[in-house]
Amino acid sequence: SSGINAEYGRVRESRKAYSILEREQTRERKREKEEKKTSQALKWQAESDRNIAETLVNEAIRKMRLESPEKKTDTRVHETVQRNKKILTQSDRMIKRLRHKIATMNPPPAPLCSCEDDLLRTGPELCANNCAFFNNPKLFASALSSLVSCHEQ
Repeated sequence: SSGINAEYGRVRESRKAYSILEREQTRERKREKEEKKTSQALKWQAESDRNIAETLVNEAIRKMRLESPEKKTDTRVHETVQRNKKILTQSDRMIKRLRHKIATMNPPPAPLCSCEDDLLRTGPELCANNCAFFNNPKLFASALSSLVSCHEQ
């Protein structure tokens, strides 16, 4: 009788250990899935930001060529385009870093403007034309930076 009880106790303990291990593995898979989802969202957003920045630069070049009654020199146009690209690239990099920090915050902060419900999907190129952030990546990056610094304290 005591041999059967001992055997039953070992089986019960091993089942309990197995169920605990299974729960931990499930939690780990869920966490990895969430991390993958977040990183995919960040990658998609970065690609979208790059495409929009490139479109804005190309549009600026086209406008400069169309609006100018006299021909501007190619070097002047090239310098302006390079300066705009540099500003957009710096702002995009900062926004990307800040979005990554925001994605790890728990709970996530509220959006900066009412143009989008989710802060990670908001951006200067996606805002309404009457929004302060519309086509203003510098202002958007500084607001994100302030938001992140407030949450870190």
